[in-house]
Amino acid sequence: MNNLQLLIKASEKNLPSCSAASVIGYRVKDAEYGRVVIGLDKTEHLHNPMGTVHGGIISSIADAAMGYAFSTTLEEDELFTTVELKVNFLKAVTNKALRAEGKIIKRGANISLLECYVTDDSGNLIAHATSTCMILKKK
Repeated sequence: MNNLQLLIKASEKNLPSCSAASVIGYRVKDAEYGRVVIGLDKTEHLHNPMGTVHGGIISSIADAAMGYAFSTTLEEDELFTTVELKVNFLKAVTNKALRAEGKIIKRGANISLLECYVTDDSGNLIAHATSTCMILKKK
């Protein structure tokens, strides 16, 4: 079973896709080649001391959405690592569900660029992220 098939199965069964998903509480909502949507339910248990969702949580779901999107393009003998992650936080969020949609902008032979839009359940843009990923060969 390839990465895309695993993500589709996780989304259909509403199962955590990895241990980080279990800890944070996000789920794969939709998956296709080069694009994955992550959902995170209400977030009051993920606040920082100021009462808003911790930026690390927003970064984590953006990173997951982009990483999963990239993983759908990998061959069986490939894996990847993130070279850079950049997140612009645009709006504070308190107790809303979040949606992170990651997609590939440019897939190269070795280096690829991805982006993610994180929105709340009202459709407000919370954050925009980009990621540079590097393909590695399995040994």
